[in-house]
Amino acid sequence: MMKLINKIIIAIFALGTIFASCDTLIYDNLEDCAQGVYVKFYSMTPCEKTDSSFVGEVESITLLAFDQSGRLAVEPIRKENQNLTSEYEILMLLPSGSYTFVGWAGVNDKFDLKEMKPGTTTKKDVMLALKSNNNVAANLTGTQVWQGESPVVHLPEAAQYGTLYRYTAVNLQELTNRVNVTVTFTELMAELYDGSKFFVEISSESGTYNVDGTMPMDQPALQFPITQSIPFADRQFTESFEMMDLQPKQGNILKVYYIDEDAEEEKDRIKYVFNGDLVGAILLGAKDNPGKINLFCENEFDVRLDVIGACENCPDTYFSCDVWINDWKVHSYSTELGW
Repeated sequence: MMKLINKIIIAIFALGTIFASCDTLIYDNLEDCAQGVYVKFYSMTPCEKTDSSFVGEVESITLLAFDQSGRLAVEPIRKENQNLTSEYEILMLLPSGSYTFVGWAGVNDKFDLKEMKPGTTTKKDVMLALKSNNNVAANLTGTQVWQGESPVVHLPEAAQYGTLYRYTAVNLQELTNRVNVTVTFTELMAELYDGSKFFVEISSESGTYNVDGTMPMDQPALQFPITQSIPFADRQFTESFEMMDLQPKQGNILKVYYIDEDAEEEKDRIKYVFNGDLVGAILLGAKDNPGKINLFCENEFDVRLDVIGACENCPDTYFSCDVWINDWKVHSYSTELGW
């Protein structure tokens, strides 16, 4: 019996030590009391005013805390293969001060991660870069990447308040996109041109990201590989791409062209259906169809080019076509046929 009482007394003493060391009613020296912030993760685009969702399973989650001077406060926390549910949270221990938290989810071995140094790294420093080989981007099939930032959280002086934990959440926005490009032909155009000699390419400068999700300017353009193909049949074919964020002024170029093997001169072999700014076309569609196309809310883009004619004297394109994005007509390159 005495041994049992001693064990209970020792347990109570130990428990009391935990609370007493960080309880202003019992102990005066609270400077070493633990403080921190529990961070949750959710996703809600600007188009979703009330309903949020949760990302679910990701290949990784990285959490960074920045102090009021805008510098990394402590070493980042990185965890592999996590499930970001409504219950999921990460505790980051921090001294007193004001902080914002930046989260990155889904970053995998397709990217090079830069070294993050507490006291030095800022939100405008490069966080990661998409790997490439000879200016061809790594294949992003199945990869989804999210980034977001929390509101400011303040932790008071531990010496005055003792142990204290705050709670906040990071709104993760997806930075990866799926783009399907379908090229269709009228019966006449399908008779005149071999559909297997039409090709689709997408290139972009969106391969390098700062901590805050912005992209440095004047980065090298990367060509994104085709991730899935539906060969030419029934007067159409489709090429699919998985790529990084589509933002203005990042050189997002869509090319759809025909290889004319019978051309007498090399310069005349490539005849364009479309050669222009993909984001510009999307924004044009957004202007003509308010509320229907939004770069900040969409990550799935179905681009359809209906080839309706050809014109040898057209300055920008040999073929005339209608351009549709997510079932909304954004432009028509029409001309009288020159045959």
